[in-house]
Amino acid sequence: MWEWASSRPQRCLKFGADSIAWAETERNWRGQRQHKCVMSPLSEGMIRPSPTEENVPNPSALANRIRALTNPDSLHPAVGGAMLSGLPQRIAVLLPERGKGPAHTVLAVAVQESVLKQYEALCESVGLIPQEVGVTSLRIFDLWRRVSSGSHWRSRNCLWVNVSDRALTTMIYQRGRLLSYRCKRLGAEATEELRKTDMLNKTLEECCVSLEVCQQQHPAVVVKEAVICVDGDIAAFQKLIETELHLSVEQLGWESVEALGRMATGSDRGMTSLAAMAGVL
Repeated sequence: MWEWASSRPQRCLKFGADSIAWAETERNWRGQRQHKCVMSPLSEGMIRPSPTEENVPNPSALANRIRALTNPDSLHPAVGGAMLSGLPQRIAVLLPERGKGPAHTVLAVAVQESVLKQYEALCESVGLIPQEVGVTSLRIFDLWRRVSSGSHWRSRNCLWVNVSDRALTTMIYQRGRLLSYRCKRLGAEATEELRKTDMLNKTLEECCVSLEVCQQQHPAVVVKEAVICVDGDIAAFQKLIETELHLSVEQLGWESVEALGRMATGSDRGMTSLAAMAGVL
């Protein structure tokens, strides 16, 4: 009955510790892709990332933010709008990084069903139906994998570093296979975007720990590359990675999204928005 449900969602709602983002992608009459992404900052404590406890203390307040951001009345084309307006809006949902407590090395990310249900109920309250639910860092990696030239990423062993949602996520991949995943809360100072020396050193230390743990468990794996996904200029951090860890460095940024389609004028280009775009690409 719902043939539209068999295709991938063309809209994504990204939840973060400090902001939410909404991304849309569609093809114009020439078949060309066009993307749009908007972001809304959140008040302190509106979302409290945790894999086991409720994340949203005040769902009605957050629902109002989502309504204002997504602007449901503008989601339908003028032609046939009356017919389509009654259909539920399928979306992908990306959850914030959740590094509560000490960091662990895992090969799966577990979230209690009650936490997922809260996000699902929140989306449904504003007329959005989650079809896909994912974790930010894993979906952003999928974006990098897609924009990497051909299947070259399959032959690479790399350290993945993502700073978002007030958390540092490090992952190590061997030829496209996830070997380890560590996520650690950084607190409010994470918004400094690796500009201060103590933040740089803390991030570098966590990268070292991730590599050491992986080396202990997988001694045959040699990592020679790092992919950095973080807001702002990474020059200082890149120099540290290259000097201290002897890894070559590349950054995943908005040019990767633009390679897959044109961004609409006025689209936000922050990390939260990049993650939201990864949910629909």
